[in-house]
Amino acid sequence: MILATTLLTTFLVWLGFTLIFTGIGSLFRRLWGMPQHATLDWLIDFWVGWSLSVAMLQIWHLFYRVNGYTLVVLALLAMFGFRGIVGRLRTGITSRFSLRHLAITVTTGAFAMLIANTAMQAFVGNDFALYHQQMVQWINAYPIVPGLANLHGRFGFNNSFFLYVALTNATPLGQIGTHIAGSLLVFQLLLVAIHCIYQMLWKKSTASWVFAGTFLLVLI
Repeated sequence: MILATTLLTTFLVWLGFTLIFTGIGSLFRRLWGMPQHATLDWLIDFWVGWSLSVAMLQIWHLFYRVNGYTLVVLALLAMFGFRGIVGRLRTGITSRFSLRHLAITVTTGAFAMLIANTAMQAFVGNDFALYHQQMVQWINAYPIVPGLANLHGRFGFNNSFFLYVALTNATPLGQIGTHIAGSLLVFQLLLVAIHCIYQMLWKKSTASWVFAGTFLLVLI
């Protein structure tokens, strides 16, 4: 029961951040005048939105700490991109659903449970305890602190990924960012890899699909 609740919670948090980043990416796509017509657009929008969100967090953190208000601002921005997402999702849902699609869905779900279960394990890396977790807590507690590296040299690395982890800590569930942040990105890479393999096997087996599908699986 505990495992099922944990997995469900992980999936719901993944879904929430996926909607936020994809909404921001979709908004950027529309403002840039780029067409939206394929499944790959939805997958790319996530990564574009994630990158833009990290860039905005760097500016935000100059003046304010990363907390729930930050999450609300990003969610409001994402709402302007929801129109494009809903349209594409409606098209995908109403399209013909075959046994092939069912097999892909089941396979994706199995890998998602594996990723989520792995993400719930305790972190054992030295750097995590040495400065990763502490840096994330500084970001959640204060705006950027001049001279913070005087306390520890590694606090001056300015790793933008920590801003993203701090954002995932800003949910009502509290300090779960270390389990959510990386696993969400791995899951999104998995979705892109599965899409590439699908295109390679059943659509058009071009060199780009073969390269992308193969190396994304190796990366994951």
